[in-house]
Amino acid sequence: MHKKKSVPFKLIRIAQEKKIALIYPSEHALQNIKKIKKRTYEESLYGRLLVARIARIPKKDIELFLIESLTSFYSKKYNFYWSLSHKKQWICATIDTKPIGIDIECLEKKNKRLFKTFTDQEWNILGKKTWRVFYTGWTAKEATLKIFSLPLERIHDVMIIARRKNSITLSYKKHISSVHITMRQHIIVAVARQNIDNEIVHE
Repeated sequence: MHKKKSVPFKLIRIAQEKKIALIYPSEHALQNIKKIKKRTYEESLYGRLLVARIARIPKKDIELFLIESLTSFYSKKYNFYWSLSHKKQWICATIDTKPIGIDIECLEKKNKRLFKTFTDQEWNILGKKTWRVFYTGWTAKEATLKIFSLPLERIHDVMIIARRKNSITLSYKKHISSVHITMRQHIIVAVARQNIDNEIVHE
């Protein structure tokens, strides 16, 4: 058993990112993003620009990164993996040298049928059935799905196996992932990374 530092991330309002992003890609690049993302075009564009800023990609290479990012979560030129998430007016992003996943959710009450997302065993690990606890587990699972490039429909394939104050450990097949949880008022952000040695990490 050993400890690892959590991976940092950047959280920002979409409106703020609009003001910061003074360099825009060509219309060709924008159309490619619109074609693939459609409903989430604006969030996807500004999320990727946020990733570029975190990675300190030169302005002359931003368009190249945007096009590359539509088919890969790994930047060959700058040698980093990236992940982003958006919810309502918020976007967050993170990068790392190994596959990584991030997810953001806003605390809000929904249909309690969503509680069935977790097994009884997972609820025993998570704790009391509240919406705050639910979103803690949900974001942890979504962030882990992104590590393995899995669709949301596979959320039941990722299992919660341990929880500490600010972290959750999950398993997918024979893989173990460690997820760091950050709570800011009504927002929960989960950052997941795979434990290459498959040890349970305590934070």
